Amino acid sequence: MSDWAKNEEQAEELDALESVLMEDMQKGDNGSLDFLIKDEEDEDLTLAVLSVCWPDEYPNELPDISLDAFANRAIPAEVKQDWIDQMSQLAEDYIGVPVTMVLVDTLRDVVREWAAQCAMDRKQLQISEKVEQNSGETVA
Repeated sequence: MSDWAKNEEQAEELDALESVLMEDMQKGDNGSLDFLIKDEEDEDLTLAVLSVCWPDEYPNELPDISLDAFANRAIPAEVKQDWIDQMSQLAEDYIGVPVTMVLVDTLRDVVREWAAQCAMDRKQLQISEKVEQNSGETVA
């Protein structure tokens, strides 16, 4: 097998992930599989990186899930923890079957939703600041 696939089920899942995710998946130095969660409109913009390590007995054992990549540094810790909790629950629900693609898809959805909300919040803040500036001006 390899550093990433330690049994036949893992090898099959790895092949499937590579064929579906292609350039959005990288094999990490420590045996992790790193998945790039990209912006829907700008595929060059990586919003987050999910790292998954499969223990020897995966999928009958829970995978190790991490959002500790340097690319995730701008994401608040409590937000990352919420995402980890969601993915951990999913992994528990799917124990015994390959779950990595489900984790990637789930994180992709929540990250994109979070990024869209952040963009809306920034836009609302800009509007509020502009209104505040204009309200301080006197009309002659």
